[in-house]
Amino acid sequence: MKNLGADMASVQHGNVRFANLGNDACSMQIICIYFCNMFDQFTFIKTKLLLTTVLVGIAIIISNCSKVVDVDIPTDDPMLVVEGVIKQGEKPIVLLGLTQGYFNPVDTCTYGDFYNVSGATVNVIVDGVSTELVEVSAPLLEPNQIEYLSDRLKVHPLYFWLCPFPVYTLI
Repeated sequence: MKNLGADMASVQHGNVRFANLGNDACSMQIICIYFCNMFDQFTFIKTKLLLTTVLVGIAIIISNCSKVVDVDIPTDDPMLVVEGVIKQGEKPIVLLGLTQGYFNPVDTCTYGDFYNVSGATVNVIVDGVSTELVEVSAPLLEPNQIEYLSDRLKVHPLYFWLCPFPVYTLI
């Protein structure tokens, strides 16, 4: 509140200026400004309360939007999986395995179970020339072949000594 003279007073709230011609009505202006300030504070609190309510509501909705669904995946007879590589100037490598269920675990402990097909006759035909591959145990492969399998299966090369499985290649 500013006193502009004995008979005039001015009070400003934000961008609104209240003026009167006498000091008697100044107390009404002060009360008006007090309630304007209270309304601003109430609006701020109301906005925070609304925002908090909305966030809590969203959290409740999201946390309650879950349902356990059991899906029956049909099981078929295992099928043969042929995996291999043929590079010019190097001996071919062929692994034979059987398909597994979709949710069956696959890790380094199960490679020996997956690549377990032995006793097969594997022929590779290049430019019309057929070559029969021989079954060997993984540890008996050449170092570059073990390195390829190690990179391909993401296991340490010593794994093939601990868990040997059949590999088809040339001797």
